[in-house]
Amino acid sequence: MPGFSFIKKNALSLVILTGVFIFAAFYTFNEKLDLNGDNSSYYIFAKSLATGKGYSNLASPGSPATNTFPPGYPLIMVPLMWITDSVTAQNFLGELFMLASLFTVLYFLTKATKDRFFALFVSLMLALNFYLLQFAGMMMSELPYAFLTMLVLYGLYALRDDGAWYKSRHYLVLAGAAILAYHVRTQGIVVLLAILIHFLCRKEWRRAIITMLVFAAGLLPWIIRNQLMHLSGSRYISQVLISNQWDPEKGTVSLADFISRTFTHAWEIVSRALPASLFNFLGTDYSLEGQSYPFTGIICMAVILFGCWQLKKIRFFLLAFILGNIGIISIWSARSGNRYLICFLPILFIAFYYGVYSIIEWVRNHKLKFNTAYLWGAMSLVLGVIQFRNLALLHDFNKDDYPASYQSFFDMSEWIRDNLPDTAVYCTRKPELFYMFSKRQAVNYLYSNDPAKVVNALADDKVDYVVLDQFEYSSTAAFLAPAIEKYRSHFAIVNYIGEPRVYLLRFDKQKIPPEAAK
Repeated sequence: MPGFSFIKKNALSLVILTGVFIFAAFYTFNEKLDLNGDNSSYYIFAKSLATGKGYSNLASPGSPATNTFPPGYPLIMVPLMWITDSVTAQNFLGELFMLASLFTVLYFLTKATKDRFFALFVSLMLALNFYLLQFAGMMMSELPYAFLTMLVLYGLYALRDDGAWYKSRHYLVLAGAAILAYHVRTQGIVVLLAILIHFLCRKEWRRAIITMLVFAAGLLPWIIRNQLMHLSGSRYISQVLISNQWDPEKGTVSLADFISRTFTHAWEIVSRALPASLFNFLGTDYSLEGQSYPFTGIICMAVILFGCWQLKKIRFFLLAFILGNIGIISIWSARSGNRYLICFLPILFIAFYYGVYSIIEWVRNHKLKFNTAYLWGAMSLVLGVIQFRNLALLHDFNKDDYPASYQSFFDMSEWIRDNLPDTAVYCTRKPELFYMFSKRQAVNYLYSNDPAKVVNALADDKVDYVVLDQFEYSSTAAFLAPAIEKYRSHFAIVNYIGEPRVYLLRFDKQKIPPEAAK
């Protein structure tokens, strides 16, 4: 990794990159808890680890052991949580991982191209990327994962035939980072597959076998722990097969529908998510509804594949890694826009801009002589200014108050914390977010179109109180509200707060008899 000589030779680049990042990070930093929900789960799991309660879901009744998410990122959060339980501090930790990723990109491209101006340009474009900055301050696993995949990339590129694998620091870096990447995000299985393809295509059979064994050893403790605790396999497998994960009663998809959905998602990634991720001025909503850039997307994908091929020493890893990630994202049952591209944006940027760099170098060597330092400097200024508009949008969004529906929900959660017992069981659409403000355990309601089943599931879960939210989700209106409306005698209003109003209802645990459910 970067030594003193690299720092000395590239001091100006490091200062510029650090300065731009600090400005962008502080300008767009979000001190609040993000509303996506997953970040609350990470926080709760880390809190459980930090307080000696194992890897458990403190937000669920009985604080059961969990494997909802792999344990890597919560473990990373623990040391800071020993110092402070501040959400803001954890948000800041993500920014540090982004800075570490930027330094690694700068180091890698400087070594690979010997062009410090090009390396600085790519690093600056990442430092000003809307999506990276958005997720860096979100208490999410994307940025730790991005840093780890960059370590894998560096380890492979620097790997030499330098003796036994356990004596090679570069191999130990890539193997350790690959194992950690999987434990941070299950998506990291692609890292292993890409490493294996890299070794196999280079006919390095021994390294391929050793990598499989080392990776298996790194995964074994987590697998054994889940088996001992009788925890089921990955939740992702079952979710991939259902027609609509927000409405499970629609059942599973047929093989033909699965294939069709996969190709549809792949095309959306290429025609929408990819160009908007590379050029943020094309769009800043990661759902990317109504935005499509098919011609631009095809060109971007072609340049990325060309860039992978030009990086000869690691071409097979890059191709397998990028195509493998796009393939995994495509089979996901929910439309994700470019959300799942964010965790490997640094590698996408390297491949894309190395493709551009290779084209420019060919022109410079065969057609037109010019100094590329001025080109990369001018592009940094132009694209930096263009992207600043999106950073202003992110700044305004992150500094704004919570939406009214969420603020009412949080106000109700805090009222419950101050007025109701912690031994009661609550039901809410967002149990983890509810726990963050109420410190009370909760369950979600059953996603069923049968109101009787919804009410009986509440009884089975021994629910005492139900929080009826006003979120912009179809599930509350589709499943919970009709059950409350049909069986009003089971629900009594205890309190309501805010505008739009959030209601707290006391639940009568008596089940609905089958004959009464008709």
